[in-house]
Amino acid sequence: MLKKASDRTAFRERFIREVEAAGLTSAEISKATGVPKPLIDKLRQRRAEATNVDAAIRLARFFGMTVEEMAGTTAGNPEISEILALILRLSPEERALVLAQLEGVAARRRSR
Repeated sequence: MLKKASDRTAFRERFIREVEAAGLTSAEISKATGVPKPLIDKLRQRRAEATNVDAAIRLARFFGMTVEEMAGTTAGNPEISEILALILRLSPEERALVLAQLEGVAARRRSR
């Protein structure tokens, strides 16, 4: 499950992004998942870094993912997990800049 603090933070950040993208309220999510609204509010307001296992599973399933996918972790590659955790901490604008840089590096490698 979510062993490191960066995994827990990444879960929360992914959760916030999914909620914002879907335009859902905490009450709607709570009703659909059975996760208490105060816990959802704490996650959305970044007052909680993590949640209990049951709530994490319910929230991830609600968005069609596993807990590991929500946290951006991959079992076989801790380096990728760490990179994803860092990216999830960035603002949308910062993520766009990083993505553009990575695309530039990949394009340069393809042209060699």
